[in-house]
Amino acid sequence: RIRIIGTKVPVAGSDIKTNIDYNLQKVAAKEMDGKLGSVVATDSKGQVLALFSSPSFNPDDIKPSLTNPDLPLFDRAIGGLYHPGSIFKPLVAIAALEEKKIDKNYRYVDTGVVTVESIYGNYSYSNWYLSEYGGREGEIDLIKALARSTDTFFYTIGGMLGINSLDDWAKKFGLTKLTNIDVNGEQLSLVPSPDWKEKVKNEKWFLGNTYHFSIGQGDLALTPVAIHRADLAVSNGGKLCDLKLVGETKCVNLKIKPENIALVKEGMKKACSSGGTGFTFFDFTDKHNGIEVGCKTGTAETNEDDKTHAWFTVFAPYNSTTGEPDIHLTVMVEKSGEGSKIAGPIARKIMDEYFKN
Repeated sequence: RIRIIGTKVPVAGSDIKTNIDYNLQKVAAKEMDGKLGSVVATDSKGQVLALFSSPSFNPDDIKPSLTNPDLPLFDRAIGGLYHPGSIFKPLVAIAALEEKKIDKNYRYVDTGVVTVESIYGNYSYSNWYLSEYGGREGEIDLIKALARSTDTFFYTIGGMLGINSLDDWAKKFGLTKLTNIDVNGEQLSLVPSPDWKEKVKNEKWFLGNTYHFSIGQGDLALTPVAIHRADLAVSNGGKLCDLKLVGETKCVNLKIKPENIALVKEGMKKACSSGGTGFTFFDFTDKHNGIEVGCKTGTAETNEDDKTHAWFTVFAPYNSTTGEPDIHLTVMVEKSGEGSKIAGPIARKIMDEYFKN
C-alpha cells in the first residue's frame, strides 16, 4: 500500500419489494433453458411479473460467460432488436379502424398473393398459408384475418393507411421511445420511415416497404419489452404504460374507441380458438375453469434463410372491451421456427403456472 486516497464508509441497503412473481420467473427460466430468447410478463398496468433473457449466467463465475458465443451477458429482453412479425398486426388493425380505412363490415378476398405493378417490374407478396401449405383463405373479415394471421389482408390495409400513418401509430403505441423499465441497458427500437431510409440507406421508400412494415417485417426492429408494451395497450383497453419491476407505473390513455379495441381483441381470442394459429391454447379455457384468453402468433423472417424468430403474445382473462387482464405475456425465441410451434408451448406452460390455482 502506497497511500490512502480516501475512505468510504459502507451504508446498509434497504429492502425492496419487486413486482416479480417468483414462481412465474422460475417456470420462465425452466422453459427457456437451452434456448436463445426472452420472456416478458406484466399485469395490465405494466408491473413486471417476469422478465427473463436466455441464456442466463452465474454471477459467481462470470468468466465463462465472457467467451460464450450465445452472449449470456446480453439482455435480450431489453436490448435485443428483432423483427416482431405478426404480433405487430394488432397495432396495424387498430390503426386501420381508428383512421376509418376499414370497419367491422370490411371484407377481403384472399387469393394467396398480392401483386404490385410498377415501372421497375411486377412484385408479388404472398400469404404464409399459400407459401407453406398452398392454401387460400377466401373471403374474410378483420377478426378472421387476425385469427388466421393473413398477410395479404394486412398488406392491403397497410397500403390503405400509408407509411406516414403507420409511423404515426407506431409512435402512439410508444415504439419510438423507451418503456422506462427500471433496468439499465434498454435500447431504442427502430421504426423506419421514408426519411430514415433516404438518409441511412440512400434509397427511396416503395409500396413493398409499406407491405413489409404492415406485417412486422422489413426494417422494423423492436425490443421484446417495446412490442410487449404496445400489444399490452390493446389488451388493457388502450392504455400505454411504463414497465416497472419495482413500484407503481404510469399509464396514458390513447383514447382508442372501445368498439375498435373489442374487434381486435375478438380476433386475438379467435387466434387461440379452434381454427386459429395459436393451437397450444385451444383447450386452455376447458382446463382452467372457463378462463378465456386472447393471443397472437408471430413468425418473423431474418437475414438467414429458413431461420425465423418465434413469437407468441397472450393475455388472460379475456374481456372484449376495456377489461384489464391479470397477465399479458410475450415469448420470443431467436431463429428457432414458427411462433405457434416453438414459442406457443412455452407461453402455455407459463400461463398454466400462473392460473394453476
